[in-house]
Amino acid sequence: MEFDKSKTAVTPVATAAAPSAPPPKPRHTYHSKPDNCCVALGKRLFKRWFPFHATLPFTEEAKKLKLTLNISIGFHSAFFIVSLVLIGFEPMSYNIFLGLMCYSASLTLSICTIYIYLFFLLSALSGGLTWGIKYSDYGSGGNPKGLNDI
Repeated sequence: MEFDKSKTAVTPVATAAAPSAPPPKPRHTYHSKPDNCCVALGKRLFKRWFPFHATLPFTEEAKKLKLTLNISIGFHSAFFIVSLVLIGFEPMSYNIFLGLMCYSASLTLSICTIYIYLFFLLSALSGGLTWGIKYSDYGSGGNPKGLNDI
């Protein structure tokens, strides 16, 4: 079957323009601004307290210290859950903060970080004992112990 070549098909009305230039770039591009002083300080402290690679202990004392810190991280995590379930928000926040400080001390094995952790641990211990002594005079109803019998 042959087609008659004398008859033409529909001729296009407009022809496609040749590509001249690439499309323009969008006007709104993101330029990151430098961090302000507070954000930069926070980033530096976070990198110092929680380094990407942990310090490797070489001596037996350092290995024992790291093991002790890791065990105390476990205890702080357990106390965090117990405080969340039974006691309340304040000891829960103390335990999560102490767990993070202990984790930082375990990663860096820095004397300064360990001393700061011990300071916060002793202050939380003394605050907890003070709280326990203060509220030991109260019974189950929130009244002093002698008034529950009335």
